[in-house]
Amino acid sequence: MELPGVLDPVDAYSLTPCGHDQHTTVTDPVCGMRITPGPTTPHLDLGDRRHWFCAEHCRARFTPDPQRQDVVP
Repeated sequence: MELPGVLDPVDAYSLTPCGHDQHTTVTDPVCGMRITPGPTTPHLDLGDRRHWFCAEHCRARFTPDPQRQDVVP
């Protein structure tokens, strides 16, 4: 199956719904993946706003031009 933020398809042997509600998840502004932020989740604070990312590669892609609105593929 294909996963957001993962270049190559992966084999899925077991899937378990995570049960996240909409109040505890955020959307990565680069790839569009829904994530639940935690203490080690990559993020970037700009002014009074915190941006959350699924992985460091998305944070690195966002950092050069955080005002860009067309980043999500």
